Amino acid sequence: MLSDEDIKKLTKAQIEAQKEVFYTKEDLDEKFYSKIEISLKFSNLQDVFATKKEMKTGFNNINKRLDNLQTSVDAIAKDNLTKSQEIPVLNRRVKQVENWVDKAAPKLGIKFVH
Repeated sequence: MLSDEDIKKLTKAQIEAQKEVFYTKEDLDEKFYSKIEISLKFSNLQDVFATKKEMKTGFNNINKRLDNLQTSVDAIAKDNLTKSQEIPVLNRRVKQVENWVDKAAPKLGIKFVH
């Protein structure tokens, strides 16, 4: 299960990776445009990109879904473990019943075939 610290590390790594892919405003200033051209061209960045609050909400939703998924996986694993422990007990009971039938069948005059 991912802890909060693991998710923070993953988030930080993803942000760092994006910094390498996308130009910062300073990079654009140096390479392509003046500050005025950038402000005119990208004045509606909030309409295009998610805000910090929206990103946080999105990550919180993802965390909740991952928690629900982990709970489901844990429940399936527990059920599987329980069944794997019950099967030998049931096999033993079936063998006991077969032995009882083997002993009782001749006394009752019944032919029992496995």
